[in-house]
Amino acid sequence: MIAEIYREIVERVRFTNYSELRLRCAELEGRLREVFSDLPLLETKRIGSSTTGTMRTNSRDLDYFIGFSFSPSIGEIKAHLENSGLNIHRISHDEKYGYSRFSGIWKDYEFVLVPIKKPNGKISTYPEDAYYHPDFINERRETDHAENVILAKEFFSKMGIYKQIKG
Repeated sequence: MIAEIYREIVERVRFTNYSELRLRCAELEGRLREVFSDLPLLETKRIGSSTTGTMRTNSRDLDYFIGFSFSPSIGEIKAHLENSGLNIHRISHDEKYGYSRFSGIWKDYEFVLVPIKKPNGKISTYPEDAYYHPDFINERRETDHAENVILAKEFFSKMGIYKQIKG
């Protein structure tokens, strides 16, 4: 009985429009390659729920690391993004973990870009750990992982504390 209720909740709130999501991701990634074409951009790496299959119905957010062969400055990234057609509405810096976030809108999807030096397998900082997190999760997850995460997100959202809980 309870399992059926949980299954119903998951089916009601689970994101389903993956064809549109893939299209928007491909468009955004292509645009990022164009914007940074004069810099040694090694990889655009999508992370978060859109990668681990734990998005909910109304989610329209894409989180990316932009991996360069060097550590780009905020000014350098900002200069490239200014006339990019990407609607950047917020730039923030996390002092505790040492990374910058560029938040914006791309065709009705919110996105966050975190430019870093590509870790190349090294993990010694929070951004480097987060860079590999989706790979770690996807390699080890149980069959019910996505459903459990979606249920937890729905629970915390109904409690009004979802934004306070990260990951």
